[in-house]
Amino acid sequence: MSSSPSEGRKSAWPAWLTALQQITPESAVPEVLTALERGLGAEGHWLARLSNTVALLRRYLPDLFSAGFYITARPGTHLWLGPYQGPPTFAQVEWGDGAVGSAANERAVQIIAQLRRFPNYVPAYRAIRSEIALPLVRDRMVLGVLDATSEAEARFGIVEAEFLSLCAERIVRAWPQGSAGIP
Repeated sequence: MSSSPSEGRKSAWPAWLTALQQITPESAVPEVLTALERGLGAEGHWLARLSNTVALLRRYLPDLFSAGFYITARPGTHLWLGPYQGPPTFAQVEWGDGAVGSAANERAVQIIAQLRRFPNYVPAYRAIRSEIALPLVRDRMVLGVLDATSEAEARFGIVEAEFLSLCAERIVRAWPQGSAGIP
């Protein structure tokens, strides 16, 4: 029995996916970042690579309710839901609304420890207690926002912000050139 989904197929199981199976909690940060870079550089459509990025983050960040991307449609107006894992959610977020829109508008990480106390709170699910949103910025243009939510209050702090900022840097570097948001 094969340990990969490529059994009976001509396509090979990508080495970067095989490497993911070897990651332990002690080696997670450097190895997840390496796997992220390899996955972002893999062949295939950009949205598929972003989808694998979300899956990777969901696997190695415990206690997430949801994680995904909102992608800039037109700077300063709204962001569209991109690759995402979690229950159904808003398909579009206005620039400046909620943690996602605030991250895009302010071009700054939003760490919301108690979501219901956030003055710009946009209710999605009652179970969500905290959120982190990181803008993906290149040449002063917001390409999109990386967003994660949790049912735990104060789930996200400086450690998660630093780790996700390293991920965001790699995502922006891999983002197709000449793409102003939706690739």
